[in-house]
Amino acid sequence: MADISEVIEDFVEIIRHHPHQLDQMVENAYDECDGEFSIDEIREAMVEVVRIEPPVIVKSSKVEVLRPQLRAHDSEGNSRKSHYREMGQKTAILDIVDKHPKGIHKSAILGLLRKDNGHWRPRMTRWLREMVDDKVIQTDGSRFYPYNVPYQTRESEIHRRIYECLGTQNGGFTMTEIAQAVKCHGGKTRYLVHQGLKDLEEMGYVECKNRRWVWTR
Repeated sequence: MADISEVIEDFVEIIRHHPHQLDQMVENAYDECDGEFSIDEIREAMVEVVRIEPPVIVKSSKVEVLRPQLRAHDSEGNSRKSHYREMGQKTAILDIVDKHPKGIHKSAILGLLRKDNGHWRPRMTRWLREMVDDKVIQTDGSRFYPYNVPYQTRESEIHRRIYECLGTQNGGFTMTEIAQAVKCHGGKTRYLVHQGLKDLEEMGYVECKNRRWVWTR
């Protein structure tokens, strides 16, 4: 017979950051345990571990603007346990970013989650990128921001190098060529080129034509 702590472990992080999902997570854990524990036993264990009170439902006539939906890319097609584990970690990331409207570095996020090690860093880096692509959070290439907080992208060294690179050749460059030219063609640094081009495009300095980046004339 499984220990009840093993049954609820993949749901605890979600409840810790979003207590209003307690009822749904209790039902999900109950479905996973195949009747080994009652739904009341699971609820009691979750409340004890997370140390929360059952949520109070408040009716409101206000319509709130919702952020884009948080998605689990890695676990698509895999088990529900994998799905809840990924969603639990992404939910924890989201909670941290939401508490830092002035932005927070990736290393600080990993430190707060106690995941700043060789095993977790590649996976957390990939999840952060997915969350940016899904518009759940924002980044300026250095810090991460809540999805609804406006921020001013400051000119950085990477922006300057990209812009100067595009002026050295007629016909423009592909992103790979730019990354090689500015010596950012591997791992994390390549992503900075991608984000830098997006920033410069949004500010009207560059544009992409037939997969080649050029100055805006």
